[in-house]
Amino acid sequence: SGLDVIDTLRNDMGDVPAVVITGRGDTASLTEASQRRPLELMTKPLNLDRLRNTIFEELHRQTNARNQGQTLPIELRNTCTDLTGAYRSLSEELHIYQLAVQYQLWLLGSRSDDDVFRAFFRTFIRRSGSVYGTAFVCDSNAELRVIGRFGVPKPDSLGFCQHLTDPLIDVLLNDPHVQILDASDETYVYDEAIQPYLPGISVLAIPLIPTLGEMIGVIFLYRKGEQPFVDKDVELAKTMSYPTAVSIRRND
Repeated sequence: SGLDVIDTLRNDMGDVPAVVITGRGDTASLTEASQRRPLELMTKPLNLDRLRNTIFEELHRQTNARNQGQTLPIELRNTCTDLTGAYRSLSEELHIYQLAVQYQLWLLGSRSDDDVFRAFFRTFIRRSGSVYGTAFVCDSNAELRVIGRFGVPKPDSLGFCQHLTDPLIDVLLNDPHVQILDASDETYVYDEAIQPYLPGISVLAIPLIPTLGEMIGVIFLYRKGEQPFVDKDVELAKTMSYPTAVSIRRND
């Protein structure tokens, strides 16, 4: 019988979809056919539109199943990539948080502006790598004065630091936020003595603002032809700028 054919095909090929058609009122055949889990049980006279729709729906279902099987590995790979990216991002945030906590502990032990800036440079180098820097603090006349220089193996001369940072102070006063500046842009604003050394110098300007609208100092970090500053350096500087400003204010 047709049911035997269904059984044979399923034994050989697996779960083959089937439509069973019986005579009207053939209760025994309908009962036996229903045990084969057909797509549809139909009786004569046959409804061709219904049969056609049943077949099309099954073909559509199988096509979707195949497509899903093909896209699932891609979706899994994308999910793994997203999870890896999220883990790296969280790991990076945790590392910066731990660094900020350690920096706060160092600041608590500082007794002078020199101690504060020493802790600042030490922390930044541990996180970002070799760097040069110049620190300014406002004096009693509200004028920025160099209070410290830093560099490996040694700081640059005071004259070079002042020639490099003087034009940048004006930029920062007009727009006081942590920002990356390219010293090779508009070289004409710099003293002629240092213009030959400007190509390749990347500067990270960090205003020290303990309260809104009050800038009491600034730190300029710079690199010479090495890896330029990136967004991660900006985020680190933002994390460190406020506690640095508060510590400088506390030492006044």
